[in-house]
Amino acid sequence: MAATEVASWCMEEVRLLLSQYGSRETQTKLKGTYRNHEIYQDISAGLALRGYSKTASQCRMKVKNMKCRYRKAKEHNGKGGSQDRVFCPFYKELDAIHGNRP
Repeated sequence: MAATEVASWCMEEVRLLLSQYGSRETQTKLKGTYRNHEIYQDISAGLALRGYSKTASQCRMKVKNMKCRYRKAKEHNGKGGSQDRVFCPFYKELDAIHGNRP
């Protein structure tokens, strides 16, 4: 797959990705390092053990995009008024991971 191609993710892959990304061990490692490629390699290897083929870069990009959508939804939906609510897939899972962060 070329670097510019977008990877397609099924629901089970995303759930497994979030499970591994959201683990206490992974979150502790991510807090303590600037270079996180090895962490995403471990996540990719965990997906491979379950039969899913995603690179570390694809895992990192998927997490980055989901975090962005989560933050936008949280910010938008937290405002008062009669604004339409913004939908974010896996909001509950992401909120469990990132909800208590500033």
